[in-house]
Amino acid sequence: MFVGSCLSKLWPRYPAAPAALTQATGTPTCATGTALSTSSTAPTDVTYYWQTSATGTSTTTAYTGPYTVYANGTYYLRAKNTLGNTWSTAVSIVVSNIPVATTPPVP
Repeated sequence: MFVGSCLSKLWPRYPAAPAALTQATGTPTCATGTALSTSSTAPTDVTYYWQTSATGTSTTTAYTGPYTVYANGTYYLRAKNTLGNTWSTAVSIVVSNIPVATTPPVP
């Protein structure tokens, strides 16, 4: 039988989700985009990763500071415990103020 302290060393816990995402102030353009960030810092043995869905598990794009996006949409950030391959729930933000090019009229 395992006691709590032994079990926690064998099975790393799920990391806490990052703090809420924020979007930079100001009006973005197609050329400059807008920066997304979190106020939290990943603790030891945890890395934050950008995801394309709330349940994503990609380790392609680690959070290293503000992340500039150039398209409207929902952006997700999750924490991964690097010791036990466990993931937090996602935090998300909806970006909807980047200008979208209009379709030119038919000649």
